[in-house]
Amino acid sequence: MKTKFPITAIILFLGIGAIWLLTLSFVRNNLLHDNKQQESQIDMFMHDVNYVQMDQDGLPVNELSAPEVKHFTVNDEYLLTKPELKARDKSNQLWHISAISGKSQKNQTIINLYDQVKISEFQNSTSKDPILEITTNALTFYPETNFAETKEPLTINQVDNIIEAVGGNVDLKNGILKLFSKVKGKYRNNEKLKIKN
Repeated sequence: MKTKFPITAIILFLGIGAIWLLTLSFVRNNLLHDNKQQESQIDMFMHDVNYVQMDQDGLPVNELSAPEVKHFTVNDEYLLTKPELKARDKSNQLWHISAISGKSQKNQTIINLYDQVKISEFQNSTSKDPILEITTNALTFYPETNFAETKEPLTINQVDNIIEAVGGNVDLKNGILKLFSKVKGKYRNNEKLKIKN
């Protein structure tokens, strides 16, 4: 006695395979369409950007530079490639912030930085070696108040002293650093760090 089960099973598996391929093709086409739609929402593309924010007396307060900037109409966001920020505190000490990428939001009042974020403090604008360096993976910078904060792990390097913590903020205007939790450090000399914990 012959059975029709194997032929029915083969037809069923072929049907399931065809449906799977159609579904995969549909999802892939939707992803490509979304990417094209996102690219089409770029209304501005700039190279070698250098933006300087002045104070009431016309003196430079903050400076933002990036080799590449894209503006998206959705959410009015600027995507920054390798952004660098410069800010000065009350005593004219220079702070330099750099990252691999960034995003500017809310009419450039918030700048989020990502990947290999580094904050360096220099004695003045002509100094080559920083007196303090902070490294982390993500940072939010507020240009209006010269304030930066992170919830990520961070490392502080000052001369030969190394401090590690999770989360912190920096008031760049007044040169005050505050750490949130899990603070530990290695001190190789008697210098004091400007840290509020």
